[in-house]
Amino acid sequence: YRTIIEVWADLKERFSYNNAPIIFQIERDIVSLNQGTLPMTAYCSNLKGLWDELLSYKDLPICTCGSSKKSEEQGQRGEVMQFLVDLNDSYHAIHVQILLIQPLPTIGKIHSMILQEEKQCDYVISSEVFLADTQRTNKGSNSSNESYIVANAMEITIQLIDVSIYMASLLI
Repeated sequence: YRTIIEVWADLKERFSYNNAPIIFQIERDIVSLNQGTLPMTAYCSNLKGLWDELLSYKDLPICTCGSSKKSEEQGQRGEVMQFLVDLNDSYHAIHVQILLIQPLPTIGKIHSMILQEEKQCDYVISSEVFLADTQRTNKGSNSSNESYIVANAMEITIQLIDVSIYMASLLI
């Protein structure tokens, strides 16, 4: 060898291997992954793990001109779209809200928003079950006034939660 560049080229040729089959399989796994019956956290973790693994196999050019930032933003936008496309239909309402936010939030922020939505839905369902139980228990008794007060308090609480979530979404 006459130069260090020739030595490096020879070593690279001898010891490098083709990552195309691995990259192909990871891309296939990403495309075929959907939430299905997975909890939101598991779905998000699986997808993020595949994206990170894929990134580790890609040769990213070193750029100092600033165009890499634009390319990275487009990649993140693609990840957000992939994430939203494969969500269950039960997340349709928040899915629509997320698409209206400019610029699109990160996957982490979207995951947080969806978890908040899940908690609110769980709370509303619990409140409705409580109200139904309270009304059934108090039927025929003399405490209908108490039942009315509890029902109004629960309704006000639900409305406050809705307002809080709306306000939080404006801050995003």
